[in-house]
Amino acid sequence: MQRSAYYRRMEVEEVAELLLTDLRALLNRPALALLEPPVRLAGGYDTEIFAFQLKGAPPDFSGRLVLRMFAEGAAQRARFEGTVQSAIADLGYPAPRALHVSESGGAAGRPYMVMPRAEGKQLISAGIFRFGPMLARSQAALHALDPVPVRRALAAADCGPIASGIDDWLKTLEGEVSQQGMEPLRASYQWLAANRPRGVTGQSICHLDFHPLNLIAKEGVVTGVIDWSNVSFGDPAADAGFTRVLLTLSPFEVQPWLKPLAQRVRRLIAWRYTRTYLRLRPLTPASLRYYEALRCFEAMSHLSRLRIAEGNGAQLASTGYAWSDPETIKRLTGHFKAITGVELGVVP
Repeated sequence: MQRSAYYRRMEVEEVAELLLTDLRALLNRPALALLEPPVRLAGGYDTEIFAFQLKGAPPDFSGRLVLRMFAEGAAQRARFEGTVQSAIADLGYPAPRALHVSESGGAAGRPYMVMPRAEGKQLISAGIFRFGPMLARSQAALHALDPVPVRRALAAADCGPIASGIDDWLKTLEGEVSQQGMEPLRASYQWLAANRPRGVTGQSICHLDFHPLNLIAKEGVVTGVIDWSNVSFGDPAADAGFTRVLLTLSPFEVQPWLKPLAQRVRRLIAWRYTRTYLRLRPLTPASLRYYEALRCFEAMSHLSRLRIAEGNGAQLASTGYAWSDPETIKRLTGHFKAITGVELGVVP
């Protein structure tokens, strides 16, 4: 997973002024104005996201737009996401095409991307009995795309090496657990390395953060798939396994007395999602469970590295990581052990 450094949260008025400065120069429209001022959108663990609309803009920039701002120094990440989204949009998939990517950050000083805003609402608003199958169909359609044009676009844009498949992913994790202080995770990593899937043929485009909050739908149709920061190429079972973890084990907020019922509903949603996906693209239960374990491990590795960095004096906020609360940690480590029989440690 790609992560940027933490950033100074910008005021909306500041964003509006800096954005207009840049876009007036880019579009050669000195009179360009805001029809709708920037509104901060939810989401964005390590980015800031705003919706806005321009007045007096050329056709491509005349609709409802989204500004996605990255941390300082994240120029390559901005280029990567813009390239991925545009290449996938060229394949006819509902990814928002990048209209403009500023790697320097222009007046704002931070890299950013401007893209169209998908019409509709987050897929979760479709209802608990509908969005599981809709999620599965959209993900299966992504996995059916030819990854070659996307790879070519990334190479042409000089986006650097892209991790592809379980061997590359494990190599990254091996580098993480070899760091000082990461000893609690080494036994669980060894299980993942020893039990990696073998004989996987072909590599699909994998979003790796495919959940209902990252899909926009209108009138039963998915109109946008967003947040492509983790995209990779590999076994589609990885993407599906990650989604199952996101549906059943990720943080959620309800009244304490409702949590048992909410967890049962989440499992039902995941079952409906899985049933629909497997009808479209068969996968083995063993491969799904392996990648579920991998996703649990990745979350605890990320949290552990944040805690180590804080212990070394870095000004980060491990509590700002959504998967850091004790209940989520318990669910993830418990699920990992249920699959592997191995304790998944986490740096205290």
